[in-house]
Amino acid sequence: MYHRPGDKGKTVAYIVPRKNSSDDRPLIGILSPSTPVLAEKRFIGPDLDNPVIPGSAAARASTPFEFEDEIVATTDPSDPTKVTELPPDPRKPGSGQRDYFELLRRLQLLAGKDMTFHVLRKDGSPTEPVKITVPPEFHNTLGGVMTMGEVTMVRKGSPAEKAGIQKTQLGKGKGNKELEGDYIEQVEVTEADGSTTRYTAEPGKAGVGSDKVKEVQLDPLRLPDQLRQWAQGLTDKKVVDPKRWKVKLVVKRQNPPPSGGGNRQFDKKTVELDWDNDWQFDRIEPYSKDSAQAIPELGLGYQVSAIVSAVDPAFGDLGDDGLRPKDVIKEINYKALTDDKGKEKEGDWEAIEPHQWAYASRLVQSPSVREVYLKVNRDGKEVSLTLTPKKMTDWPLAQRGLLLAQDKRLQKATDFFDAIGLGLRDTYDTVMELFIGLRSMATGGVSVKKSLGGPLLIGTIAYQYASIDFWEFLFFIGMISINLAVINFLPIPVLDGGHMVFLLYELVRGKPASENVRVGATYVGLLFILGLFVFVLYLDITRIFFRSG
Repeated sequence: MYHRPGDKGKTVAYIVPRKNSSDDRPLIGILSPSTPVLAEKRFIGPDLDNPVIPGSAAARASTPFEFEDEIVATTDPSDPTKVTELPPDPRKPGSGQRDYFELLRRLQLLAGKDMTFHVLRKDGSPTEPVKITVPPEFHNTLGGVMTMGEVTMVRKGSPAEKAGIQKTQLGKGKGNKELEGDYIEQVEVTEADGSTTRYTAEPGKAGVGSDKVKEVQLDPLRLPDQLRQWAQGLTDKKVVDPKRWKVKLVVKRQNPPPSGGGNRQFDKKTVELDWDNDWQFDRIEPYSKDSAQAIPELGLGYQVSAIVSAVDPAFGDLGDDGLRPKDVIKEINYKALTDDKGKEKEGDWEAIEPHQWAYASRLVQSPSVREVYLKVNRDGKEVSLTLTPKKMTDWPLAQRGLLLAQDKRLQKATDFFDAIGLGLRDTYDTVMELFIGLRSMATGGVSVKKSLGGPLLIGTIAYQYASIDFWEFLFFIGMISINLAVINFLPIPVLDGGHMVFLLYELVRGKPASENVRVGATYVGLLFILGLFVFVLYLDITRIFFRSG
């Protein structure tokens, strides 16, 4: 359900939150959009002097971007020699806001090319838009071509569903597969000039029978972009023949398991899917560990295995210092730029399950990443690798490192009494969110280690807020006060909530609890509070001063 301030809610969909074993909290799988306005300093933090990712194409722009710059015009994809204005946002008529989704469309269509932005400064100086040229951004690669995993997603009504693509079907047992999804082994398309491009796991072994067939190594991470570039070629050549807009897949498909049990049986199937170009600007990103790599135009998503299938020839033979075929990546970490002055910081080690490389690959796509550390299983032994990501100039990225503001609406009070009402509603929402969070931690819905913080973390965050904006700092202090008030009223002896429990007991029984009960409960409550304090202090110390792994 969604609603605008003052309007009644409108139900658009029922979504059941998902929480896999690798998720810290339940997810519904959507993110709020941004706006064509660069983020405010207070939301970025003290480390960055400009609202761009360090090391990105936007950081190498002809003129630096500034906080709260409004993007009013960009290079026009239909005529790259021109700069045209972004249209008004049709979802917010009369607001003066530009269309963020048109900006995304232009970024995608101009991937791999220089792009000019016209921005208006917040302070109005100069009064005319500032012209900023940004070079293209490209994907990082570590030199390994990963192994294709099984299809786990098929969108309803999509070309994949109509063609009968089989996705993973789980049985009754936890994590038990009743039927595996299709494994894509080969992809074939017809180019605008009539030639054929074939993406295969083993190029050169598929029996090329014509000079018009070009074989390419099947890379599950690159495949969505390669197919999108193929479709763009058909668009540029104005190909209208529907047969040219077909994608032929050769898949390995598991047969339904026999009723009496037995070994799994697989067959090879050739299926032909329509390419639905209406989904070309749909953004599906692997934000969680169990996410699939999606091809929106086909309506399917597949896992990417953390097993190296081949080595990119562009890296050459790195021997023991690089990835090798059959390496199994078990853990990943990286070092990245954290500010505009070249300061670097190492992240945390993350364990990677065999099907989670789509997520892991996304971690190293940030242009700020300078080194990637891997722990791999090679011939039964653990090997540690330090790799320097390489830019693939034939694999452009649509995003160029701009940090955009979230699309939010500021609701202002009309008078003093309305302000009191808004404050009370906000306080109520904060209290309810805290109770829901405590319940989720108690039931295992969210990670306790990642949700709790102690005095050191509170001090660190308070310092960050204070260095950005006084009013944000004041709001943070108010939120901490509400949290303390809620915790204080939990039914724990020693706290006010515990005293309330004893008073209710006295009201019901007509006499107070015995002194031994009250003393014993007080000691139990005190031990609990002290234990909790030591625990959150331990979390703070490990979180702030140490790195796991």
